[in-house]
Order: sequence, then C-alpha cells, then structure tokens
Amino acid sequence: MLRKGFRLLSQSRRHLSVAATNCQRSTISAGVLLQRDPVVTPPVDAFQKEYDAYMDWLKYQTADPFPTEFYLKKGSTLEAQWKERENERRSVWYFEDKADRPKHKVKTSNSENEAIAGDAGREGLGAKIKLNPRETEADRKGDLRSLERKLERTLYLIVKDASQKWRLVEGELKENEVLRGAAERKLSESMGTNMDIWFVGNGPIGVHTSPKNKASVKMGRARVFYMKAHIFSGQVRPQSKDTTDFAWVTKDEMEKIVEPEYWTDIKDMLSSQ
Repeated sequence: MLRKGFRLLSQSRRHLSVAATNCQRSTISAGVLLQRDPVVTPPVDAFQKEYDAYMDWLKYQTADPFPTEFYLKKGSTLEAQWKERENERRSVWYFEDKADRPKHKVKTSNSENEAIAGDAGREGLGAKIKLNPRETEADRKGDLRSLERKLERTLYLIVKDASQKWRLVEGELKENEVLRGAAERKLSESMGTNMDIWFVGNGPIGVHTSPKNKASVKMGRARVFYMKAHIFSGQVRPQSKDTTDFAWVTKDEMEKIVEPEYWTDIKDMLSSQ
C-alpha cells in the first residue's frame, strides 16, 4: 500500500508538471473582427411591400383632413401634385364593405398638369427619383477587395497569412499590453492607418483556441481573443509581408473560405445579415 501511494503521488506530480509547462507554452493573441455595416436596407419581399402599403393607407384613412388652403397656394404646382396623390390614395380600398368608401374625387385641371410638367424641368418638382441599382460594379466583377459590394450585407475583413490560410487579423500580445491595445496595434501595423476605425468596448466578443488535437497536450494552446471594430471610411493597405491577400466577405462567403475548425469558433460572432 505504501509503495502504491508513492507511485500515485509521483504520477500526480508528473501531471502537475506537464500542466504547468503547458500553461507556460500557451500564447495569448488579440484579434480584430473588423466589419463594414450595411449601406442600404435589405431587399423587401412582396408580402412586406403589401403590408407597408396597407399600413400607410390605413394611416391616411384615419388621419385628420389636410388643410390645403392654409399650406398650399391655390393653382400652384405643389397643390396640383397633392391632388394627384390624393386621387391615387382614394382609388385604393382594402375592405369588402364599400359603404364608407369616399365618393368624391379630387379634380386636377389641365393647367395644373401643365404646371407640373413645366416646373419639373425647371426645378425638378414632380420628377420621380431614379434609384441606383443595388448591384455595383464590384459585384459584377466579383472584386472581394472592394468595400463597394454587397451593400445590403455586413462585410468582414479576413486576411491570408503566410501559410495560405484565411483568418481574421490577429497578433500576439507584447509585455504589459492589454487586448484592445494589442488589437489596435496589430491592425495598424499589418493593414495600415488609412482607415477610420471605431473599436466597440474594451472586452473581447469571442475566443478561438488552437490547436484542438492530441498534440496540444504537449505543445500547449494558442488563444486568440477577438475585439469588435467598425470601419467608417478608408481602405486596407497591407503593410506586413506575412499578409499575402485580403478580402471583404459576408458571413456566407467566409464559411466557404476559412477552415471548418476555425469557422466553428468564430461563426457566433458574426451577424446574420
């Protein structure tokens, strides 16, 4: 029994020694989850459009009458535009019971129509706004380095390191350096200072631990704590030789590029849009 006790004690000391060595070999790094927020609203489906139109119509039907004689000059272009809009609204009725439907119609004279056409050319009044397409030139070219793509989605910066693996920007902490300070330093050192960046808070939003295999028992683990940041203007200009390429990608695109093990750790940090 005494020999067995000494043997167990010796094994325990060995395990503690290995654990202490692993802790010393572990490295802590700071990463940056740099994102560009959506520039335009996401596309609206047919149901949402119909719902919004109904709510606008319902608000119009229950609103107090608009005093046109007070706000609009008689015979003016604005008055003619208002009457045209009123006719459009009165032509719509959502309910089966048509007893309460307005019978009268706002009349628009020919002179008012001519005024709309004339003023539209001089002042732009009455002209319909022409919207730019959602698909940009960067979308058509498939330029992953451009920030002018996927305007309705959130884009994230990923870089390709010397090992040809795609990852977020990250680097080891220096002595007496905090996570945010290390993240800001690494971002400016590797990606340049030609960006207007805002870091969200001083605490990390996620962590990645690598490697996750049996060899990690002997080699220790590297932990990367990620800080969230937003880019408002500027563009990436790689400064480090370790960075061979960069890309601005959506969440769906990132899943296809990064390694599966890495994706498992970072996916919950990304927005669904």
